[in-house]
Amino acid sequence: MVDMAPELLQQIQSDWSDNLKDDAEIKSLIEKINEGKATYKEVEDLSYRVGKDLSKSLLDNITEDILPNGHVPQNVAEKILHPTLNNAHNLVTNVAIKVQSDMNSAAEIGLRAQKTDYDKDRAQGLVHKLTNGQFEDTKWILDEPVTLFVQSVADNTLKKNVDFQAHSGLKPQIIRKASSKCCDWCEDLEGTYDYGSEPKDVYRRHERCKCSVDYNPGTGKRQDVWSKAWHEDAEKDKIKERVQKSINREADSLTGNIGKKLEEKIAWKNNLKKLSTENNVFYTVDERANKSETVSIKDIIKDLNRTEVGRDTISLINTKKPEIILCYGINNKDEKGNVLYGKIYPDTKTILIFADETKNLKKTSETIIHEVYHLTQEGSSRKNEVQCKIREKKHEKNSTQLTRKEIKDIIKETNRDYWYLPWRDD
Repeated sequence: MVDMAPELLQQIQSDWSDNLKDDAEIKSLIEKINEGKATYKEVEDLSYRVGKDLSKSLLDNITEDILPNGHVPQNVAEKILHPTLNNAHNLVTNVAIKVQSDMNSAAEIGLRAQKTDYDKDRAQGLVHKLTNGQFEDTKWILDEPVTLFVQSVADNTLKKNVDFQAHSGLKPQIIRKASSKCCDWCEDLEGTYDYGSEPKDVYRRHERCKCSVDYNPGTGKRQDVWSKAWHEDAEKDKIKERVQKSINREADSLTGNIGKKLEEKIAWKNNLKKLSTENNVFYTVDERANKSETVSIKDIIKDLNRTEVGRDTISLINTKKPEIILCYGINNKDEKGNVLYGKIYPDTKTILIFADETKNLKKTSETIIHEVYHLTQEGSSRKNEVQCKIREKKHEKNSTQLTRKEIKDIIKETNRDYWYLPWRDD
């Protein structure tokens, strides 16, 4: 069988080169960069355009009619995606290094700009997704995920330079500001952090994320991590203190209120009702009118005690002492309209269980098992989600082990639903 990859790769690279040359926005950005007037705003804009132009070239040339059985073979995907993504990485890296060098000079920082390595693991993840099914079902990988891969080169370069400056004796602060109408995930990351105390996700973004991240290198100036504009610290509009984004109890001895920020957001009017349990970790809040609760804490504890993973969850609850709130009549959709079963606020060890959606004892217990285990993890990754889902499945089966197929199915489902997360936190 003739290898289709070389000829296809050549055509894609030729079209991509033409797209880049014809891209008026890229021409304008390169001109500004060459003049030494650019910031990381231009690097980010350029990385976005490079990613979009590459995506278009891939989708224009890889079509169902040229593929054997409508499927992209593994070797073809590897021979096409790795070279093109690596070329995009090098293009954005070269621009980012020039801009970082110019900004270091402007800030009187006598350090060499640092570059990042090609993220082969992430690229291989795109290869896996593209080949894991019929092309009509997987071709979306060549769209936004490819663009996000190229955009990440700019963000990773910034992170590496912040790390390098900190290790060189500067004391940068990282300041993340959520954009208007942003999602809960971004709101939870908003804040000002001394270097070393920042969340692992502070540099990360999801699809169409417009948040900004500043860093203060300790020279009297700070630089926006994504829009990258330099600002003087003496400005009148200094960054405000971190707004508490997680649930903040303002409790007296028996009752508590949902924190003001969250209360405004979802319009909770009622006080929490503390349920009588040994460790006083379960609460309920109900915004419905005259409706009974679908599950009881007593039944949840009983159900958890019937399996090994459930008993381990009770042990974690006793150790971590989170606040687990069963929510009724509360909006439980994320920014994309996806329905959530649960949500965790690690900073305050608060777990929301959306009981309207879990509906029955089985799903409620599994969701508690899932969210409680997140308290033992750091960062956000697909591997973390897989571990939580495995624990759910073990409780469902009342088993200490899963079959290889069950684990593979969980990984496949997680890769589909959380494709924008890295596989693991390095």
